[in-house]
Amino acid sequence: MDAKTNLADFLREVAKGTENALGVSEQVLRDQDGKELGKHVRISMENRTLRGEPPTEPERAESPARAHIFHGVAGLVEYLAKYKGTDTVVFADAADGQMAAVLDERAERGVEVLTLKPQIDPLFAPWMDLLGAGEVPINDFAEFILKNRRAVCEPNGKVLALLFSQVRAAVNITLQKGRGRKAINGIVMQTEIQGETATDPVDLPDEIIIECPLFVDTPPRKIAIDLLVSVSKDDDGDPNLVVTATSSELAQARMDAFAEMVTTVRSLEGVVVAMGSPAHRPWAYLT
Repeated sequence: MDAKTNLADFLREVAKGTENALGVSEQVLRDQDGKELGKHVRISMENRTLRGEPPTEPERAESPARAHIFHGVAGLVEYLAKYKGTDTVVFADAADGQMAAVLDERAERGVEVLTLKPQIDPLFAPWMDLLGAGEVPINDFAEFILKNRRAVCEPNGKVLALLFSQVRAAVNITLQKGRGRKAINGIVMQTEIQGETATDPVDLPDEIIIECPLFVDTPPRKIAIDLLVSVSKDDDGDPNLVVTATSSELAQARMDAFAEMVTTVRSLEGVVVAMGSPAHRPWAYLT
């Protein structure tokens, strides 16, 4: 037998990029009566070129549940308008000032919840900090008014800035009882100009009104802020004039702004809006 036809050599001689295929088939030989006479074994040999298989792509993980956070009601409404379903429910938590949108309340494999966390408008943010600051040294308060006077609508912001610029220029300030209608925050300012000393009584306003949006995507609203000038002792025991800013209208103004956002979400057709917050618990099973 020639070496090329030798089975062992055939199986050994495999060129790069090819493969040797060996096929074995068996046929039983029978006579006319069906008696087995023997077997016929056929061996087929073939050398063929390999075809490269395309690389398999790794299996991708399932997309994570959507849990987007929105800082403006306009963005939430636009998103829900496109992706809401027949079972979308929005919960509005007035106490927390936030909303939670459940995209599919009937979802069997877990619900997806979007959250609206309203962002404080940049114009109102410094005023909110002021209202929570407590007693502020009068010179620091004067500087604050100069920086944020554009939000003040009553009294006139420019007039107020001019008044407090005089406070910053004073070399000495003392508290006194005010005069006339604005009789709460009276002070006496002592100034020195070219060696000359001047003393002027001044009545600071006991109330200012600002107008600005409380949250992003909400309209401006007016808020009255009460001012009280008093004497406070520093860490060394020295008396200093301080200003305390408070507002009894802020809580109601924030509630009104939140109610307007809820009304905006209610304008979406087919979306259930309820006051409250979403809550889910595991099912209890009978054993």
